[in-house]
Amino acid sequence: MNLNGRVLPDRRFRHIFSDTPPRLNSNPLRMANHPMVRREFLKQGTLSLAVLAGGSPFPSAVGRRLRADDVVTLGRSKLLASRQGLGLGDGKGESVQKIGQTGFTKRVRHALDQGIRYFDLLPGPAHEMLAAALKGVPRESYTLVTNFRHPVETNPAKMIECYLKELKTDYLDGVLVGAILTKDWATEDRWAERRDLLSAAKQCGRVRAHGVSVHSWEALNSLATDPWVELALVSCNHRGTWMDAPAGSQVTDLERRDQSVPVIARIHAAGIGVAGMKVFSHSGYRDTEKPAEERRKAIRFVLGLGTVDTLPILCESIEEFDEVTAMINEVGSDRNSA
Repeated sequence: MNLNGRVLPDRRFRHIFSDTPPRLNSNPLRMANHPMVRREFLKQGTLSLAVLAGGSPFPSAVGRRLRADDVVTLGRSKLLASRQGLGLGDGKGESVQKIGQTGFTKRVRHALDQGIRYFDLLPGPAHEMLAAALKGVPRESYTLVTNFRHPVETNPAKMIECYLKELKTDYLDGVLVGAILTKDWATEDRWAERRDLLSAAKQCGRVRAHGVSVHSWEALNSLATDPWVELALVSCNHRGTWMDAPAGSQVTDLERRDQSVPVIARIHAAGIGVAGMKVFSHSGYRDTEKPAEERRKAIRFVLGLGTVDTLPILCESIEEFDEVTAMINEVGSDRNSA
């Protein structure tokens, strides 16, 4: 029995994944001796207070550049990602459908050409469109992370095989359950079933890591002590918009930010790979006087924390993507003069 009082996942769900997939260590991106040049990520936790105080985010790393195409390890999941990721798809798939397959493929291939290897997905049109865009690209050269969306999946036991077929792959690098909202989410039937399913899928090699997409203060605080969580998608930006705070509390966005940042640091320190969402809020700061400057501040703040490993930002054009790349590289270059 597991902690939720359920039959162990290999007995309950293992039969679903009948075919033997490639061995986990067959993926060079998981291997410790991978020949790709790897740059260490910022030391976690030590930079948070300096950034919040308005100081340099890179006080101890003079002379070492930080770049969008850096390869970072996502905590105990052992998955590798580029520092800049590419978010693909929104809840209705409108952002990918409106540009069509040709435009979508051009955007994905452009990202690959720039060294970006981390793709964050939502179920829907983006799955099959990404499979088409990645046709012919070696599977070991990129990382796919997608989501269980609640309550869309009325039969979650079928979802993994469905995702594999849509993405035309033998395995998924990561699958997140979400959006989780309560401190006891792990024992709730709807999520406990998905946890067991993903554990079984990982045992069978269909999924390499599992984690959560977080949308509440209570859920955020539950992660650091949960050994099942290997990946976490958390809200983080310099303004605090859409970040999590205690339910019912009347706090400003900046207070919300300052309450969440230490919790994110604990999650990262626990060995959980952290991806940042809502870095540009939902608006890209287009409603501000200087949107590009706000986006630059957001990137500087989030990367400066040292506790967010990758930024899978949704970009609606190649120009937007290139702007993010340039901003990350610009922020990283500050390390030489910090």
